[in-house]
Amino acid sequence: MYDHFVHKNIPEFWKCWNAKFRKNVTKHVNINGCTSDGDIANEFAEHFAKVYYNSHEDCTVKDSYQCERDKCQQGALKMTDMKMQDMFQVSE
Repeated sequence: MYDHFVHKNIPEFWKCWNAKFRKNVTKHVNINGCTSDGDIANEFAEHFAKVYYNSHEDCTVKDSYQCERDKCQQGALKMTDMKMQDMFQVSE
């Protein structure tokens, strides 16, 4: 393998690499007792359907978030105004 790499015989290098390191392993997958691809996909779908929360539809949460965000932005603007005032006072 080293010789193929040193002599820039790249296709042979990769053939050798794959022969030594590539493991063609197929593992038996079992998710909550399901072993077929379709059943496993359905298990994932059911799980994520249970834990997913669409916050976009919750108006109370959206309004609360927007209020907090507005407060932060107003605070940032006040900080910017204060810095501008300080800058003008220093330059006078």
